[in-house]
Amino acid sequence: IYNPVERITVNSSTATVNTTNGIIDTSPGWLFYSDLDVTYENDKEITVTAVMQQQVRLLNIELDITEGNANDITSIAASMSGVANMLHMKNGTHTGTGLKVIPVFTRTENKLTASVRLIGITSETQNLTLDITYNDGTKQQIISDISTKLTDFNIEKHKPVTLKGNTK
Repeated sequence: IYNPVERITVNSSTATVNTTNGIIDTSPGWLFYSDLDVTYENDKEITVTAVMQQQVRLLNIELDITEGNANDITSIAASMSGVANMLHMKNGTHTGTGLKVIPVFTRTENKLTASVRLIGITSETQNLTLDITYNDGTKQQIISDISTKLTDFNIEKHKPVTLKGNTK
């Protein structure tokens, strides 16, 4: 049992998030799913309770700019690798190879924030890559392996995850 949801297709017990050219949609709808076996007899009414489990998790990223002048930043492009676009709901397996999600960061004073909704992560490394452009034209690329921070991402999806860090 599942709810119809935007930007996710369900076929049997496999949910697939919309993907374009290896980039996963950053804000699929909230998918809930329950798997149960029901036995019934003809002409007999029964009541069934389906306990729904949330299958999409919110990931918030908060980065403090610790050096330099944050007002000098003109643009931030980001990507995160190691994300899944498919969930096999009967066995809880998350799959996808070489896929990324593109978090959109906003800057408020010296803080960068972004949020994405993910169906899960894969066994690949989760790298967060930031490409920062400054008003004098210089560019900086920061690549961080955040895999250890997301080891339990695929469980308890009803709880948002917030990653906090510093960037220079």
